[in-house]
Amino acid sequence: MKLWQAVPVSLMLILGVNAVQAANNSSNKNSNQDSNNGVLTGDTRLSCEAILCLSTGTRPNECALSLKRYFSINAKHMSDTIRKRKNFLKLCPSSNEQGMPSLVDALANGAGYAQSG
Repeated sequence: MKLWQAVPVSLMLILGVNAVQAANNSSNKNSNQDSNNGVLTGDTRLSCEAILCLSTGTRPNECALSLKRYFSINAKHMSDTIRKRKNFLKLCPSSNEQGMPSLVDALANGAGYAQSG
């Protein structure tokens, strides 16, 4: 089973199958990958789902677990929180694909969130 087959249909509809397939095309092997069918598991899977969920304006219910994990990452100083959240997003094998490092950086730094003031 490919990652794009395991991602909820609503996410595929929001982001398009190509974005999900791009997440699956990484050649990196990870210890959080089921060796029998190639499906990502654990924090690796949650990090990929978090990237997809943070990249869209609407967040379906399927995003709840990955976003809960992402936003549970906190540190005493905001700069440390950002660094830790960015490292979490980097667990996704596709985070090194073309264009992804800047997206991960932007997401970790709060891109898309309204600022008060």
